[in-house]
Amino acid sequence: MNFVLIMSVFAQALLVISQTPRNKMIDYVKNLESVEHSKILVKDPDELNKKLENFICGGYEHLSIISDYDQTITKQHVNGKSQLHAFGILQRCPSIPSEVYKIVSNITETYKPLDRNLSIPESQRKIFMNEWWTKTIEAYKGLKISSEEMVNTTLKYGPPARDNAKEFFDLLNKANVPVLLISAGVGEFLEPLLIKMNICSPNVELLTNYLKLDEDGKIVGYKASPIHTENKNILDFKNTKFYGKIGNRHNVIVMGDHLGDVAVLDNLDKVENVLKIGFFYGNNESSLPTWLNTYDIVLKDDQTMDVPIAILKLLK
Repeated sequence: MNFVLIMSVFAQALLVISQTPRNKMIDYVKNLESVEHSKILVKDPDELNKKLENFICGGYEHLSIISDYDQTITKQHVNGKSQLHAFGILQRCPSIPSEVYKIVSNITETYKPLDRNLSIPESQRKIFMNEWWTKTIEAYKGLKISSEEMVNTTLKYGPPARDNAKEFFDLLNKANVPVLLISAGVGEFLEPLLIKMNICSPNVELLTNYLKLDEDGKIVGYKASPIHTENKNILDFKNTKFYGKIGNRHNVIVMGDHLGDVAVLDNLDKVENVLKIGFFYGNNESSLPTWLNTYDIVLKDDQTMDVPIAILKLLK
């Protein structure tokens, strides 16, 4: 075989090799879209696929979870009936006088429409939310509610966990993945729900508001500056057990049901890969483009943990 023929054969071989797909990335997004009963919205499937590949390469040992609590861990509705937030459960304590109930209801009616109104500048929404949380606790000042009453009211009116939430948390506990639940609610009404849902494992930590009581057991305010839906970007994680556990865990999944829930990322350093999952529910379809610009995955009226579970199972 002469030199020219050898080079011709070699060139043809190179052409075949160059046209052969190498290490073709698996379409993980397509796999997630096949999860039963889920309606997944994704703005950039290619970018999401790359992120999932990075999470799979990192495995559980490089993973941590930060999640909102109310209506993210718990259901947003049951058969169309909206579920209560923690403050809504507090309002239903039997010892709450009817006049206080009415005051709190009026406060909620005033501020709730402003919470998700994207036509209001973010800076102004923060002011409104701070007013909402401040006026609410002011209405409860001087009232005495026993711990037993709080627990019983929670168990009576508390929302159920999303379907298969227990399996989600069991996978994380088994893999020893640190989980930080952040809530703008009230801890005294959230902790009984965690126990009831049986997801109160050692790897899970709750960061939320707690009631400050005087020596007579009467409410005098919050124990610290209130956490609300628009100020999660200023939370200090460094005093949490979670912060001490994340170490070299550079991959974080953030979950929420509010656009402000992703603001927690402003407090994290040394994060390389972030996967944001948003649970969208409601009639405000006009806000969906903003949701898709904020979250990598938007789950529209999905009251399960099936998609987060499917992602975790990819890491095995």
